[in-house]
Amino acid sequence: MVRIKYVKAPKRIRFSRKNILARDAYTCQYCGLTPRRKSGNPDLEALTIDHVIPRSHAVNGWVRLPWRKGKKVRVTSWDNILTACEPCNTLKADRSLREVGFRMKRQPKPPTSVDVAWMALFRYEIPTEWQDYLPENSPWKQYWDGELLPI
Repeated sequence: MVRIKYVKAPKRIRFSRKNILARDAYTCQYCGLTPRRKSGNPDLEALTIDHVIPRSHAVNGWVRLPWRKGKKVRVTSWDNILTACEPCNTLKADRSLREVGFRMKRQPKPPTSVDVAWMALFRYEIPTEWQDYLPENSPWKQYWDGELLPI
């Protein structure tokens, strides 16, 4: 008889750049581009994270999400951050989706337990060569996997 052991999904997943990119399958949520290297791995240098409602539109660090019936959230949160390629992020800048004519492929949201399982299977790590260029005590050491703080 085979014994099956169930493992509980974590109640809270770290809100980091690495996890945002993994949640969004390393795909720009505006144009649908998934930049790849010759190896087939995602080109992490071509991807950024974007505040859907720009930080400049926040009031005391909070924004209202029109796609969630006006739900009020922190400007830097799972609900207002998504993956964007550099050209889309640059074009959008600090404008609203309506102003720039963009539509989201998927609405940003906190990861579900299914998302967490997918992210664990398909997460790509920061290239170690990037770490070599930072001083040991640099605050940028945590750029990739450090917890993003709400603003």
